[in-house]
Amino acid sequence: MYVVTSNFEKLRFYIHNAVEHVEFNLFKLTLDQFKLLWLFLQKDNLLGGIPAKVKELDEYKPLYSRFQKYFGYMNDGFKGKNYEIHAYNGGLFKADPLLDGLTITAWKDEESMLAFRNSGAHKEAMKDTRKVSHKYKTGHYESDEIPNWTQARQQLCKLDYRML
Repeated sequence: MYVVTSNFEKLRFYIHNAVEHVEFNLFKLTLDQFKLLWLFLQKDNLLGGIPAKVKELDEYKPLYSRFQKYFGYMNDGFKGKNYEIHAYNGGLFKADPLLDGLTITAWKDEESMLAFRNSGAHKEAMKDTRKVSHKYKTGHYESDEIPNWTQARQQLCKLDYRML
């Protein structure tokens, strides 16, 4: 649905919405604004749904939601009109209740880890965590090498977490 209103100076063009609109000052149109107005109001374009397609291209979508969409395509696969994305069969983006929400870090020794944990931004963040979460847990283990995600997950499953 399209609605056009005008007071002989300004023209407002509404596309599928009673609030959001594109406004044109008819006495001060630049060449680019005139081209957009013509694109919207030319009969074939209007009947062909071009204004709605332009609005769809211009809609704000947060970057994170775009990433979620495309990573979902990579994880699950997607078949569009013009292309196909095959699912990544390694489960790279598969939800993992254990690892989702965790931060995993590697330290050269326990002393370095404790120095970081007990100072600066991390200490302040932990204070804030206590304000917004009634429970969270922490744990650590020692290893001679930095683990990959599979090894880290195996070790984390063995931990006896401390609730804070």
